[in-house]
Amino acid sequence: GGAGLFLMGRDPKAVEHGDSYLVYVSRGTEVAGKKGAVCIGKFVNDKPEASWSPKFALPAGTNDWVSLKILFTASKGEFIISINGKTIGHAQDKSPIMTGNHVCLHSFGTAARFRRVRFDRR
Repeated sequence: GGAGLFLMGRDPKAVEHGDSYLVYVSRGTEVAGKKGAVCIGKFVNDKPEASWSPKFALPAGTNDWVSLKILFTASKGEFIISINGKTIGHAQDKSPIMTGNHVCLHSFGTAARFRRVRFDRR
């Protein structure tokens, strides 16, 4: 299970929001022999863009509830991902999505709670 959010979505009525990024915590994804990761998916015209999908292992001792911080600079396609105050990864999309303007929280059908959600567009 896991939870995450779509950002830079272009079409709120489309399944994957048209063009968008999906940043999510996945307990089942394995990275460098460790189970659990923060994953970034990219969708173009509502289809997964398999050529760019970075994954970052969760730090040891990460429990069920996490504080996920996503810093995204749209003009550069840069992501900085932090869990519980610790930066776990950087990624840059060389052809970033520039057209979207909405965000959507997603629980993937699992129990999830979103608290203190803040968006700051600079």
